Amino acid sequence: MFAFLSNKKLHPFLYVLLAASLISLFLSFFVWSNYYSSVYKIQKFGMDVYVINELGFDVSSEAMHFGHVPPGARALKHVNISVNDIRTLVTIETEGNISQFVYVSDNDFIMEPHETRKIEVTAAIPNNTKINSYYNGIMTVILRKI
Repeated sequence: MFAFLSNKKLHPFLYVLLAASLISLFLSFFVWSNYYSSVYKIQKFGMDVYVINELGFDVSSEAMHFGHVPPGARALKHVNISVNDIRTLVTIETEGNISQFVYVSDNDFIMEPHETRKIEVTAAIPNNTKINSYYNGIMTVILRKI
């Protein structure tokens, strides 16, 4: 059936395949471990918005509460990101059903030591969004040393 398996010795093709597999596995592990070992801080923020036919503001600072936002309107919040003495790659990710409405002004950017940057986070509600609905999720800010 398989000519290279018919005798007791391994065919040279199998040696090449085995070597390529081991090298690929080693490189994948190396890249994965370097990528995740560079993370030195992860900050998570809850986010929510009520889509309703009137404006309502929420000025609390414990989460990204966008308040009451009518269809076709947008709400804006600011996040100040500061780094200490490490050159840093900043990545912002969102999850949850609010993610379809959330936009950040800057993402995947490099910050120099002791820098502070103000990022705008916008919840833009499309005109066709159902009234009296609630959307929520999480915004994650990931800091990686580079």
